[in-house]
Amino acid sequence: MDISTFLGLTSKAVITFFQAGIWVVGFFYLLLKTIKNKDLETLSKYIIGICLGIILFSSIFSVFNDYSNLNIIEKEDSQ
Repeated sequence: MDISTFLGLTSKAVITFFQAGIWVVGFFYLLLKTIKNKDLETLSKYIIGICLGIILFSSIFSVFNDYSNLNIIEKEDSQ
């Protein structure tokens, strides 16, 4: 894997993470603006962290899975 492919995959993973993560953060921001509750605020911090972690791993694995599938297709075409 050359540097341009690695940078392309990394940027795609980061963009995918932020596109999905903004919805999680936005939802809980609006929820906390609507309902003022300290327990809800504490719970939402944990939920945001867990959701963003899941989204991060999902975006990384999906991008590199796409790359490995692309490599398999290129190897089959060259044979």
